[in-house]
Amino acid sequence: MLRKSERDRRPAFKRPLDAAAQPGQAVRRIVRKEDFKRLDRARRLGATLVFDAATGVPITKPRGAKVDPAVCQLSDANQATCGSSVALAPPNTADACVGVGRFGLTPPTMAALREIFAQIVQDGKLVQWDGNNTDKRERCYGFLPGKTEEARARISFRMRHHEDAARAAADEARNWGCSKELGPLSAPWLAAVEEVVAKVRKTLPAYSPYRDYVTLSGLVAFQPNLHNGTDYLPLHLDDPEFEGFGVVIVTVGMEGEAVIVIVDEGDEGEAERAWSFPLAVGQGYCLASDARNKCHHGVLAEASPRRESLNLRFGLHPPTGPLSAANEVDRHWPSAEELGFIPGSASPLGAASAAGQATRNP
Repeated sequence: MLRKSERDRRPAFKRPLDAAAQPGQAVRRIVRKEDFKRLDRARRLGATLVFDAATGVPITKPRGAKVDPAVCQLSDANQATCGSSVALAPPNTADACVGVGRFGLTPPTMAALREIFAQIVQDGKLVQWDGNNTDKRERCYGFLPGKTEEARARISFRMRHHEDAARAAADEARNWGCSKELGPLSAPWLAAVEEVVAKVRKTLPAYSPYRDYVTLSGLVAFQPNLHNGTDYLPLHLDDPEFEGFGVVIVTVGMEGEAVIVIVDEGDEGEAERAWSFPLAVGQGYCLASDARNKCHHGVLAEASPRRESLNLRFGLHPPTGPLSAANEVDRHWPSAEELGFIPGSASPLGAASAAGQATRNP
């Protein structure tokens, strides 16, 4: 089914505006102000997710329900200890976001992930998120041994929306330029990845085909992210055949707290829904299934603008079959040409949508 919104999948901070009407810098300020407002509106009007301690599976917090701090807090080991049986009465899974999970990681694992983070960024080859010097946010990539050539054969390592061949080539060159292939992982690093794998697999049903990708051998790349004083990351979709590769995407909070926001615009005939949840240092969350393929996600980091995070990207979509990018993602996101509109001309969670969601968790 097609998404009902007249927006495409491109990151919100790349939405086109009438550049002739404003100087370039003013246009960027307007875009970013609207991006932040939309992200914050989704957080306020959507449901709040809490997560089962044993499985990391989400359940929505009913409006007005109180969460017992004794069972929903961070321990000294910096692990999520949020339980469902006491925190929610009754538990509500019907409206939970399908495919998202959150989990805590042990101090040894976090120490190893910090070493991985540092090694990938130490040479200083970082690129801005928007592909030029107007964005403070930076990222780089560390591919697992043997995965670089596999990725070169399967993805176009750039943003999808480039219409000019020269700009597309330059964007791809930047991304490969900030990438390195790691050597064999040390024993502590292997143990850290194995803990992440075990925690993510617990969030997925036993029958889920996504579990097959969440393995040590299925890990394609690490991606360190630095917000560098920027207090949010706009709602966006990770494009699987481009720089947003990964069948399952995991994000670990490395520095600074944040609120993760997920928006499902709904297919034709479906209501729009939104969810949010906090992510502390030492916690990770995963996106698979609908949360990864049908939803936009973004980050609010007002309290910690120096936030840093680490993505672990598992699996590359096969070219054909049920789990291909075309079947998993593309069919939900028709192109601008198919819809006959200019991307960015409409925004989810607008006035009508907000009115419809006013009865949800404030």
